[in-house]
Amino acid sequence: MSEPKEFKNNNGKKSLLTSDRIEVRKYQHDISNACVKKNSLVVLPTGLGKTVIGAMVAAKTLQIHHDKSKVIMLAPTRPLIDQH
Repeated sequence: MSEPKEFKNNNGKKSLLTSDRIEVRKYQHDISNACVKKNSLVVLPTGLGKTVIGAMVAAKTLQIHHDKSKVIMLAPTRPLIDQH
């Protein structure tokens, strides 16, 4: 197994996400970039990666506001909590 490569953000800093855990699709990347800039609600069908988008937004928010932010992920079911 190859070493996980780390994602880089726009200014070249190390991201909190690694490529061995998730496979980011272009639309997820585009949506997460839009969500970091403002309050957002993402509505997509099951299986299209809303959890990945949420993780990307959380990682970017923590990276931007590292000393001033916390992230809480809530979910309505135990399987979804395990996924998060």
